[in-house]
Amino acid sequence: MKLSSEVIVRQSNFNFKELKPILEQVSTFFENEDYIRIIEIVKNNKKIRDSILVSSPDFLKSCFNFEKLSDKKKRNVCLTFYKYLNRMLYRATPFGIFSSVGKAITKNTDTDTNFLISNFETKKHLNFSLEIQEYFYDKLVTNIEFVNQSSILCKANTSIKETKNYIDYFLPNISLDEREGNKILFQKNRVLEFIYEKSLEGVYSISKLISLTKEKFSNDFSNEIIESLILELLKIRFILLDVYPFVLSEESLNVLRSDSKLPIIDEIEAVINIGKEFNESGNIDILKKISFHLEDANRLNKYNITQEIANEIEFFLSNTDKKQIQHLAQFVFSNFNKSVSDSRHKVNIYKEKFSERYGHYRAVSLIEVFDEISGLGSPFTEELIIDKLKYDEIKWKNELKLEYSKNQYETFDLSIFYEHQRNIEELGFDLNFNIYNIDGKVNLTLGRSAYSRSPRSYHGRFGFLNLDENDNYTHGLIYYPKNTKIKNLGVALENQYQSNLVINGIKKSSEDLTLSEIYLKLTKDNEFILQDVHGRVLNIDIRSMINLDLTNDYIKFIGLLSSKTDKIGSLLGILESLNEFHQKRIVFEDIVLVPEKWNLTKDMLLSYDIEGVINLFNSYCIPKKVKLMIEDQVLVLDITKKIDVELFIDILKKEGKIEVYECYGECYTYTNLESLATELTFTFYNRRVSSHQIQPVIEVKDRLQIMENNYGWFYVKLYTYKNLQDQLLTYLNRYFKDITMSWFYLRYSDDRPHIRFRIYIDSESKYNLYDIFHLVTSLLSNGVIDDYSICPYEREYERYGIKNYPLVEKIFEFDSKLCLDSLEKRKELSDLKFKWLIVYSSIEIFQQLLKQVNNYEFLFYKKGELEDKNILKSIIRLSDSKNLNLIKSNINFKKLVEFIGLLHLENVEQLLDSLLHMHFNRLFGDLEVESKYRNYILGVLNFEIKRK
Repeated sequence: MKLSSEVIVRQSNFNFKELKPILEQVSTFFENEDYIRIIEIVKNNKKIRDSILVSSPDFLKSCFNFEKLSDKKKRNVCLTFYKYLNRMLYRATPFGIFSSVGKAITKNTDTDTNFLISNFETKKHLNFSLEIQEYFYDKLVTNIEFVNQSSILCKANTSIKETKNYIDYFLPNISLDEREGNKILFQKNRVLEFIYEKSLEGVYSISKLISLTKEKFSNDFSNEIIESLILELLKIRFILLDVYPFVLSEESLNVLRSDSKLPIIDEIEAVINIGKEFNESGNIDILKKISFHLEDANRLNKYNITQEIANEIEFFLSNTDKKQIQHLAQFVFSNFNKSVSDSRHKVNIYKEKFSERYGHYRAVSLIEVFDEISGLGSPFTEELIIDKLKYDEIKWKNELKLEYSKNQYETFDLSIFYEHQRNIEELGFDLNFNIYNIDGKVNLTLGRSAYSRSPRSYHGRFGFLNLDENDNYTHGLIYYPKNTKIKNLGVALENQYQSNLVINGIKKSSEDLTLSEIYLKLTKDNEFILQDVHGRVLNIDIRSMINLDLTNDYIKFIGLLSSKTDKIGSLLGILESLNEFHQKRIVFEDIVLVPEKWNLTKDMLLSYDIEGVINLFNSYCIPKKVKLMIEDQVLVLDITKKIDVELFIDILKKEGKIEVYECYGECYTYTNLESLATELTFTFYNRRVSSHQIQPVIEVKDRLQIMENNYGWFYVKLYTYKNLQDQLLTYLNRYFKDITMSWFYLRYSDDRPHIRFRIYIDSESKYNLYDIFHLVTSLLSNGVIDDYSICPYEREYERYGIKNYPLVEKIFEFDSKLCLDSLEKRKELSDLKFKWLIVYSSIEIFQQLLKQVNNYEFLFYKKGELEDKNILKSIIRLSDSKNLNLIKSNINFKKLVEFIGLLHLENVEQLLDSLLHMHFNRLFGDLEVESKYRNYILGVLNFEIKRK
């Protein structure tokens, strides 16, 4: 099944022991300038010749014409070959280990319709999601194996329909028998390319994607063909977990079944249920049932698709596909219908247990509180790890300690611990530690979650801040609640402690760090915090725990340490503590040695010879053996060898600036240690973090608003279903109309849908506090809300400014009241008139700020659909001044406009963007809806400009 064939498939059967002697031979021959013998290796070694054929046919052609080249070109050819061998030896990619992989261009010939790959355009990275990395992890890293063409979907621009002339053109002397296995499998499919491009625009439902595809290709392909293409994408995990991570549910399967009439969806659902039954019982005989459903799937999914003339593809389920679906059933079940509310419920139960056991305000060591016998166990799960996992864990740690005791004065080799296969289903939450330098000192910081769901947007909980953003602040961590808001958890420099460890902005010595020195505490606002032994708060937002999968068997920590043995010893201290106190819950899965790095430029090299290179390395204390990374190339160089020095000089001249890394011995297998230390040699996701404008935290005493002596802001979260929010807000609006006090609300979906209601209690309204408590409890008892929590109110000075905040809170108050009045109009007006009213009233509300910005492009969120464009045209044509005048005569509207006019206009665009976001949040609480209305406003404003 060659479906997702927009990829160049490359295969290599080399191993380290086979290549190492060849590399040494080439080095020796080069030292003696015996170039002919180097080229003889290329001609006589079939494996090497075949690999070069696929990766660089032009280079192979130069090898066969070697005698005709000048001496300088002969030297360059041999050096290039050595570079290829070096890269082949030390890198791992899904396409083999010989050449760069990336977007390829096409070349048309005048005589035929064959297309050729240009090697010079294959140096850009392809983008793969971390889910694909995870899925193929063992194959890519521990066992370099051939990756089936149908297993990966990516973009490219090349189409090779037939390979005979391709081989004849470059290697006319190779016989037909030797060509077997050298074909480049590359078929262009317009339908797949369209699906891929649409997937980059946003998350469509699968039924919507089918509809768009049918609309695009209805004249070229039958519905059956399009549906089968979508189905194949559904079966490979690209659609399930990368493009569509949130649609795999019972409801979406039902919609897909009814809308697209795909009978095989029933079979996929049956396979999922079999996987569920197997997970519950563990009886391997249950999986035999899967064969019946696969037979039906095979019968249902058999189409012949004529893509273009003389290009025929047959869809069928091979044995390999059946195994993939079986694996998919088990994987899908483990990720099927995860309940966020259930996760929240478990965290709340854990909080209750914590307060009953230890009380509020008391800090308890993580080792003590996580212990299953003397403490509460982990808050992340209530299930025990199976006996085998406990046994494997103890065995692994004992081996680790033994290995460390043997190697504490030598190079620390951890490759022994990566020989065992690991079940990728048993993934916990990853807390990564990473090394970086501040003022030349090695620092340790808590890093990002390792498993992100999408290559286009960052769904991990944590990310890094650039330490150079602001000289006055040291940032350790930022927190992303569902990609909608960035919370900067860095702290001011004056609050730093001058030691080597940084955890979220707080420095500490890494030599004495153990988990027993980190404490868990439940605060008076019912939130968990972490603090160190001195009582300093570690600003990790523990509320992110509610977004985790609490059904995992264990939490996984990945420690990234420098290669210095004292740091490794610190981590071993943690492991020993865990082994003694807490072997059931926390597992240290990986220890990754992070190499030291040096930035070198060509002007640092005083002479272009071996003496100049050695002097450069000695002056910066760089070891003789280093690892060099350029794009997706990984080269291990030893500057005591002439050929390595010449290769180093050539690269430095060409690039101008390079980075070299400390290198840890020979790599016989591509282990976690080796691959993560060098970062896998192709791009998994786009780093969009750098596009955010990060602002430092402003240190203000009254940021955290907590009621004291019954005065101040009372902040309560009211948890209810989305479809009940409008009803709840209408009730609250009526309740507070007769009470004189300031209040405002926001809609949120973090952890689960709720209304955040903030009320200011002063001397005049303090006696109403009891009534408010009574109101909340009555809402709970009557089922309007299903939970509530009382929290401190944290002012966002970075967003609105210190001077503006009293005004902003007044704006929030009257905007809340006006939004609720506007929502009442939805019952009276048609859908189009209501949209018109919201668009034009929003423009009127923020007219003063809109006049202060240069352009309105900041309003744009993302590209809308064709239907949205038609609605915008209708909005522009419509006129409903009567209802707009009613809104403008509203006292809340007048007060709102008045307070907006008093704002300090320091950063108008950011201020306007934030106020608009909050306005639409109060109206709808939906980012998708907000993006549509922002586009409507942008369209109306641009229309008005053109009309003038």
